[in-house]
Amino acid sequence: MILVMLSANLQAASYYTFEQGRNLYDGGAYEEAAKSIASLAEEGDARAQYYLGELALQGHAGTPDPVTACDWFERAADNDHLKAFQALGNCYLNGEGREQNIDQAIYLYGMAAERGQPEAQYQLARMYATGSGVPKNPERAYIYLFLALRGDLKQAPVLRDSLVAELDEEQLQRARKFALKLLDKQSRSISR
Repeated sequence: MILVMLSANLQAASYYTFEQGRNLYDGGAYEEAAKSIASLAEEGDARAQYYLGELALQGHAGTPDPVTACDWFERAADNDHLKAFQALGNCYLNGEGREQNIDQAIYLYGMAAERGQPEAQYQLARMYATGSGVPKNPERAYIYLFLALRGDLKQAPVLRDSLVAELDEEQLQRARKFALKLLDKQSRSISR
């Protein structure tokens, strides 16, 4: 019984420490935020690892350091942090902190997109719409755009309109139907 209570107290303390660090980050106290969450990140807390990556990338706690940022993003992605997949994909796409590797970027965006991360879905939509690093595929671009915006395509009218102009009605209906199935699958996996 004592071990259970001690374990619960340690978990609560770690959670408070992360929340405190995140509040410091949100308030612009970046150096204090980094100090607050560094031990959690070293212990494997994906949230803390992601935030240390953001701090290093932006240079909020010193000089911008893309290599260190991408190292933290990779550690967080290894711990299944969705935004870290997106951020690490950016490292590979832009060749900052990692050697440019479009295939690796697409893989990482796909990992995040499959789990419902909207920024990764939108990035893939743009890539498939323009053929940037991938074969141009307006139908696939429309699917990712639909997923990223949760069906509310009023938010990206220029990209939406350009994709709709490239797709015939059958392709458009097929893309919508597929995207709706994916959204349903994602919502069911979240509710479990």
